[in-house]
Amino acid sequence: MPRVLLLLLGVLAVLLVASQFVLPVVAERQVEDRLEEGGGSASAEIDAFPALRLLFEDGDRLQARGEGLALDVSQEQRVMERLDGFDSVDVALSEFSVGPFELDAFVMTRGEGETIYETAFSGQATPREVAGFLGSEAGGPLGGLLGDLAAESLPGGGSTPLPIRLRAQVESRDGRVEVTDTTGTVAGVPAGPFAQLVVELVVRRL
Repeated sequence: MPRVLLLLLGVLAVLLVASQFVLPVVAERQVEDRLEEGGGSASAEIDAFPALRLLFEDGDRLQARGEGLALDVSQEQRVMERLDGFDSVDVALSEFSVGPFELDAFVMTRGEGETIYETAFSGQATPREVAGFLGSEAGGPLGGLLGDLAAESLPGGGSTPLPIRLRAQVESRDGRVEVTDTTGTVAGVPAGPFAQLVVELVVRRL
């Protein structure tokens, strides 16, 4: 019996060591695949000790980089749960589209021991695109139509591209995105709801 027990302990030790090398690589590939689903290139680095923590969406550090990505809308909820388990988060994307918008850059960071995610992004969009997208997300196709009609009342019919320059502080509330503070402009449309949607669309792919 002691010999069998030692054998089992040895096998377990080998599996634990192997998991330390295999699980982070698998998790990194999953993040990269989700980000690259619509095109572009991405890289991810994930640290966790022990690596078995990753099976429960828990880890030490998640870092993601991407360029030329196309992030589509999905209906997944509680999107922050995937990030909340990591001690630190560092995401930086460049020259990518999120929904109907073209963004130059997106940065999202949270340091170890902190609860607030600092985010910033820039790009351009027309008031009609922003209003229509916000309306569609809030009220389905009818909401999008109403958003379009509202934007058409703006100079140029709301079709003139305007710069996006936005910083926001984001917290996780039961795994859901909650924007607690915003500074900047988003094509004349209230920044809070727009910031929340952009963060959600990015995090859904991580």
